[in-house]
Amino acid sequence: MQLTAAQRAKRAAWQDKLDKLSHADWQLLSVLNLPKATIKKGQAQLLAVLGVADEPDTSKYFYMQRGPQATLRGIVRRVIALFPEAYALYLRICRERGISEEGSQLDLSACEEFFAGLLAPLGSTAAAAAAYMPKMEERRPLREVEFTAGLASKAAGKAPGEEITAAQLNECFIPGGKNYEVDFGKLLELDI
Repeated sequence: MQLTAAQRAKRAAWQDKLDKLSHADWQLLSVLNLPKATIKKGQAQLLAVLGVADEPDTSKYFYMQRGPQATLRGIVRRVIALFPEAYALYLRICRERGISEEGSQLDLSACEEFFAGLLAPLGSTAAAAAAYMPKMEERRPLREVEFTAGLASKAAGKAPGEEITAAQLNECFIPGGKNYEVDFGKLLELDI
């Protein structure tokens, strides 16, 4: 396939993004368990240009392209998969805001409400509840897995030095589903 200059530039930018990953990030990305990507009309040609041929590479490509808000919604979906009791809070927020229960329209304030409702002590002020929101650095691909592993560690009462790692938590997710799905047997092995 003969590539245009623009296509070569896109391919080079994607390769550059991969080349800039730390060794640890590359290792995590290479085994990252993600839901299957939904490819929209016109994206197949872009993926071919980038040399991204099939799953799981397609899912990893779209995952690495996420911005902070999409990553934040991904954290919400991971938390709901890990802690099914959080789904009731999520549904209430979606219904009150009149948005899809698929979560694609969760804005920043809805995510703030979710994390505050889930993690902040009852009666917390809005400012105090904000401390439970993922920081901007944690709203990036791969960092969000670390943030979620930290939440799982706290939920499991893990002592310092015994925290669940991002790689361990990743092993609990089943790849290729429509959304994040969890192997609860693996969660039990981690005492979550």
